[in-house]
Amino acid sequence: MRLLLIQKKNPVSEGLFQEISWDSPFLYGIIIGGAIVEWMEMKGSRLVVSLPAELDHHYTEDIRTEIDRAVSNQPVDEVEFDFTRTIFMDSAGIGMLIGRYKIMRALNGRIILSHMNRQIQRILSLSGIQRYIQLDGEEAV
Repeated sequence: MRLLLIQKKNPVSEGLFQEISWDSPFLYGIIIGGAIVEWMEMKGSRLVVSLPAELDHHYTEDIRTEIDRAVSNQPVDEVEFDFTRTIFMDSAGIGMLIGRYKIMRALNGRIILSHMNRQIQRILSLSGIQRYIQLDGEEAV
């Protein structure tokens, strides 16, 4: 599995590159079995991160690195973590969320957690993360 940054108009087959223009949104994707799976997209000043089915130590380091790169390279006011596909999360996922919260707080930004199923809501609630990040209660369909 490899991460790459792609342009909507001109995707590349391999590697990581950065767009020149701030006007057009860019997507981040993962190559899995030769297919590009989009997982991160800029929508205005909001970075939307579509999390994988399993948010554990196998994925969090790559996700953390790419989010930090995106936040440092462009104006980002909000980072939204979309849990639509996520069915499992361990302490590595919670740590990744808290770390991004600290970065966004330092930048006067905020973190949004969306589309959590009951299991993910329960894990986050038990972790105490709601003291820092609001849990929105919107459930994945």
